[in-house]
Amino acid sequence: TVTYQTDVEVAVLLPVAYGLALQGVDRKRTSYPLSLAPPDVRTMAIRRQNYPLLAASSFIVTLLLISGLIVNYVTLSLKETSLREELRELTQCEDFIPRIERIRRDLKYFNAMFVPFVARANRNHAFVESMYQLGETQSQHDWLVYLADADVYNSNSDRPEEVEDEEAAEDGAPPAKQSMFAMIKKKEEVEPPSEHFLATVVNPWKGLKASGLTYNPDIGKGVMHNVETTLEELNTNADSIFAGADALARDNTTEFDIDIRDRWASRFAMQDFGMDLPFKQLEFDPEKFKKK
Repeated sequence: TVTYQTDVEVAVLLPVAYGLALQGVDRKRTSYPLSLAPPDVRTMAIRRQNYPLLAASSFIVTLLLISGLIVNYVTLSLKETSLREELRELTQCEDFIPRIERIRRDLKYFNAMFVPFVARANRNHAFVESMYQLGETQSQHDWLVYLADADVYNSNSDRPEEVEDEEAAEDGAPPAKQSMFAMIKKKEEVEPPSEHFLATVVNPWKGLKASGLTYNPDIGKGVMHNVETTLEELNTNADSIFAGADALARDNTTEFDIDIRDRWASRFAMQDFGMDLPFKQLEFDPEKFKKK
C-alpha cells in the first residue's frame, strides 16, 4: 500500500539522519545517553540494572518489620506478666479490704470511747483553770464561796444537814454556823459501783456554776456592778474558757446554794450573787462516738 511504501522510505532515511546527527555532536564527550533499542527493551534493561537495589530494600524492610514485631512481642509479654502479677496481688488484697474497713471502724469507735475518760481525767485542770480565771477577773471586793459543775450543783438540791459540834456548842456558837464552811454534801446512801462503766453514760461538762458575796463601795454604780464587770470580761476576753456567762438568779439556784449564801451573808454585810458559766467549747461531742 501507499502507506507501507511511505513508511519504508522514511525508515530507510532514519539511519542517515541519525548518522549526520552524530557527526554534529561534540566529539570530546566519550558517551551519550542515547539508545537505539525499543522502549520495552530499555525498560527491561533498567529493571535488571535496579533489581539488586530493589532486593536489598525489600530485605531491609522485611528485617525491620520482623524486628519490630519481635520487640513488640517481647514488650507485650513482659507487660502481660507484670499485669498478671498485679492482678494476683489485687485479688489477694480484695479479700483484706472488708477486714481493713472493719478494723478502721473499730479503731475509730474505740478511740472515740477514750475521749470521755480523757475528758473526765482532764477536769481537774479545767476546774483549776476556771478558778484561776475567776480569780483574775473578779473584783477585790468579791468572794467566791461555791463553785461546782452543773451535775454536782443540781444534785446538791437539798439543804445540808446541820453539823453539831459539842465543843462549839459549849462556846455558845449556834450549831447551824458550824456547817457553813462545808462545800460538799454528804450522801447517806451510795450505790455500789457498777462492774462495767460505759463511755456513753459520760456527759461532757457544759459549764460551771458559782456563787459568792460582793460589796461595792461605790453605791452609785449599783451593788452588782463588780459582778457585771466580771461577767463582761469573761465573755469578751479571747483567752477566757467561758462564753455566755450570765448572772444566776436565786429562782434558778438550789436550796443547797441558797443555804450557803445565806450563812455567809448573815456573817458579813455583803450581797450574795450567782453566776452561770458555760464553757466556750465542750470537752467532746457525745454524738460522735455513738456506734452506728
